[in-house]
Amino acid sequence: MTQGPRQKSRRGRQTKSAKSIDADTATFTGVVKKPDSLTYRTRPSMKADLEKAAAAANRSVSEQIEYLLGRAFEWERVLGDLEAFKARMAEAQRQTEAAERYRAGWGKRYDPNVPGGIEWLPPGTHNIPQSGFFDPTAPPAPPALPPILAEAVRAEVQSAMKDLLEEAGLLRKKKSA
Repeated sequence: MTQGPRQKSRRGRQTKSAKSIDADTATFTGVVKKPDSLTYRTRPSMKADLEKAAAAANRSVSEQIEYLLGRAFEWERVLGDLEAFKARMAEAQRQTEAAERYRAGWGKRYDPNVPGGIEWLPPGTHNIPQSGFFDPTAPPAPPALPPILAEAVRAEVQSAMKDLLEEAGLLRKKKSA
């Protein structure tokens, strides 16, 4: 067998194909790929703070910068823009306060002349139904007796029931002293 002339190999390092690089672990067939390099300028106080934080976390300064930037991007991914987050929190607080007022019996009236467009009426100063909805097919609510009258009716019904049970022999009469 005859072999043809051997091709001359290139000098230097082997070329890396894009397919063989694992981006998550930054490895290429067991060789760790160096990450991209960034250069920026900073104030001396910022540099001192970074060095102090890196030493406390047992990292190099560039690892600390990468860690802090990663946390900032994660924060932004989770919460979005800080101002938008504050707006969402303010809206949630407003809705919570509105629900608490509603449960406490406050009435809500829309008024374009009031800042925010909503006027809250304290309990007992309005006749707005609690549900806020009106069902025309629902039966009318039973009339409520004033508390004094309701107590008098309850006492009379209780006394009449007691007398009936005593007459029927189902309840023993109490002996007078």
